[in-house]
Amino acid sequence: MLTAEQHAIRLGGVSASEVASVAGLPTAYESALSVWARKCGVTPANDDAEVPEFIHLGNLLEPVIADMYAKRTGFSLYEPGTIVDPTDPIRIATPDRLVVGQRRNVQIKKRRNSDGWGEDGTGDVPADIECQVQWEMAVSNTDITDIPVLFFGTKLLVFTVKRDDEMIASLTEIVHNFWNNYVIPRIAPPPDGSEDARRALGRVFRSSKGDLLDGTPEIEALVRTYMEAREAETAATLAKEEAGNSIRAAIADGAGFIGRDWKATWANNANGSPSWKSIAEELGASPELIAKHTPPGARVLRVTAVKENTSKSKPRAKAKGGQGFAI
Repeated sequence: MLTAEQHAIRLGGVSASEVASVAGLPTAYESALSVWARKCGVTPANDDAEVPEFIHLGNLLEPVIADMYAKRTGFSLYEPGTIVDPTDPIRIATPDRLVVGQRRNVQIKKRRNSDGWGEDGTGDVPADIECQVQWEMAVSNTDITDIPVLFFGTKLLVFTVKRDDEMIASLTEIVHNFWNNYVIPRIAPPPDGSEDARRALGRVFRSSKGDLLDGTPEIEALVRTYMEAREAETAATLAKEEAGNSIRAAIADGAGFIGRDWKATWANNANGSPSWKSIAEELGASPELIAKHTPPGARVLRVTAVKENTSKSKPRAKAKGGQGFAI
């Protein structure tokens, strides 16, 4: 958990956890607009009330994961606190740990799923994490980052990312452009389509006031885009549901279909909903009785993309038929 002093220091530049957001990566934790609002003092620099519970849990588990990593590697670790790059003060980072006697950074993570992560020991990590650790290596003057990740609360994997000076230079240019074009003149960057950007706009403009204004050509173009997208969304939803019902009708009481790169199934959920009224009427219900009064779960249509299988397999049955704004 960052201290008030660390929050104050980070207002003077862009920290490692904010780089992916400034770069506009879709997997970033927040939007560039949200980062801008914090740097300009429009929203609080330290609003713990808005921190999700999973982040609080991650903070609590950080020393535990660090200890697991230290025991596995034999490294001695220390917390360096918040670092400001002396050669470029706009670059700021708060590494979780550094390794004593080595130019090695350690970024600790806790994850509820493994999407975007590769095999243990590789450098195959999500793009937003890559941005974060490259920024940390630039600020802390280290050459390598280990990323111990606790998956599902039960499995620790360690990924290793090497310093990439070309990537660091690109990120530095992006950050300086963001700072000079938006933060210094207090002109908000154009919002993206994320839910975080919507929340940030709600925090910046908390209430409406004044009368309706005549729309400019630029505003009218945005409104037309919104209405057309909304109509397309409705049409797409109807087309999706119609196709889904047609697939269900074609599957009928079968299992589904499989193609070269797709699969469509319509199967019952593993567990249905017990008929508790029937169970209660028969006192001393046995497991067999409970199973008797538990009908199959509702069928769920699943249409997924699958990799083409070029290996030999058993034969398959044939089918039966924006603009920025100043504050």
